[in-house]
Amino acid sequence: GAVMDSAWDIVKGWTEEDRLKLHADVPRLGFDAEIGGRNVRDIARDALLLAKDGLRRRAVMNEGADETRYLDVLSEFAESGQTAADKMLAQYQSKSFSMQNIFDEYRLLPPAK
Repeated sequence: GAVMDSAWDIVKGWTEEDRLKLHADVPRLGFDAEIGGRNVRDIARDALLLAKDGLRRRAVMNEGADETRYLDVLSEFAESGQTAADKMLAQYQSKSFSMQNIFDEYRLLPPAK
């Protein structure tokens, strides 16, 4: 469909060498890593727009909201230009650093009751 064609348009010019370089650069550079003359942040924004469009059209509802809400945290990262790792590092470098705060903030599962 149209979303798949648009996704292919984003990546179709990338060579194997480009992809390998990106794979090596992202852990060091995060959103500033580049491929095909574009940074990862811009690519992420485009990919998220495509994903949201596809999920809106899919229209699977849960408690009155579609599945696009699951992309909100990724959209926040892409818009701010900061990854979760960037935020964790800033907390680590702050005077109020606490591993418990890091665990609490980045917990994937809700706290046990």
